[in-house]
Amino acid sequence: MLVHSPWGLGYLALASGRMTAPAMAANGTRFDGWLLNTHDNRFGPIADVNGDGRDEVVVTSPWGLGVLGVSGTSFRGLMLAANGTRFGGWLLNTADNRLGPVADVNGDGRDEVVITSPWGLGILRFNGSTLEPVMMAPNGTRFGGWLLNTADNVLGPVGDFDGDGREEVVISSGWGMAILRWDGTNLVPIMMAANGTRFGGWLLNTGDNRFGPVGDLDGDGRDELVISSPWGMGILRFTGSTLEPVTMAPNGTRFGGWLLNTADNHLRAAARFGRSQDDLFITSPWGIGVLGLSGGALTSQVMAANGTRIDGWIIDTNANQFVQFNSLGGDGSADVLLTSGWGLGVLRPRGTTFRVPFLAGNGTRFGSWLLNTADNTFG
Repeated sequence: MLVHSPWGLGYLALASGRMTAPAMAANGTRFDGWLLNTHDNRFGPIADVNGDGRDEVVVTSPWGLGVLGVSGTSFRGLMLAANGTRFGGWLLNTADNRLGPVADVNGDGRDEVVITSPWGLGILRFNGSTLEPVMMAPNGTRFGGWLLNTADNVLGPVGDFDGDGREEVVISSGWGMAILRWDGTNLVPIMMAANGTRFGGWLLNTGDNRFGPVGDLDGDGRDELVISSPWGMGILRFTGSTLEPVTMAPNGTRFGGWLLNTADNHLRAAARFGRSQDDLFITSPWGIGVLGLSGGALTSQVMAANGTRIDGWIIDTNANQFVQFNSLGGDGSADVLLTSGWGLGVLRPRGTTFRVPFLAGNGTRFGSWLLNTADNTFG
């Protein structure tokens, strides 16, 4: 996991019940020309941009942009470019360029970076020494029937909704929504719908619908889109040229013991918590839970109320932050990185139980990294 603080940058690794800091660097360090300064460097997105199976971090500053990877006990600048550089036809300006989401749009095992600006949209690919545009389009371009306008278009989340091994991008606006796929030369909508459209019983209204997370919730090899509104929540599946609900539920529904209330429920992530399909990690002022599809309906796999002590960690959704959802234990199933004013923990949902196999209070050193959740930023 990446971590930065007013001191500098590091990455932490959990192995055999111990947290270590394999790489660290203080502000003022140069990575092949990139000057580290966590006061104005912005880290992310994080993605495997070169296809080596390890993630890199895209970093920006008022100076420009870099791609950083881990090399030994420090970081390496795989590429860097000053503002004013052109990636093909794309003019880099970190003052108004917005980076993300990232998606493997062509299925080659490398993530591309979607970038937008007041001019328009691009998809950038890392080619080993620089970034190059896979495609670019100015505002006013139509992708099929979708009118590009980066002033009001919202990009993301992403997922492989049609199961072709390439990721598509959800895009929404005050008009409606679409799912865009890169066809080798351009973005094309595999579905579009105006506000007021019904997906089965779900009424689309981008004014109050929230899109995401995304995951293969039914285990069919295709990602589904979780959607919520003041009415309730649904799980939508791409079929043919539209979306259809796998399941829907109004607020007040109970999934096992979990009470749905989208006014205060937060759907944090979809991840594989030990099952062969993705489940949903959810929090509320009451506590935490994992919801999973079974027989076409959602049910609670495991829950814990605030005040519950799990292996020494006290669950408190008013004070806990849930900042990362990936495999920290090496078993391939997802864990949840927890932080609080007290320190850091790793929450492991498996089956019908939660465990916290690792926790550390502020002031602990992981190698030379000093844990202080008051100023450490993870992910």
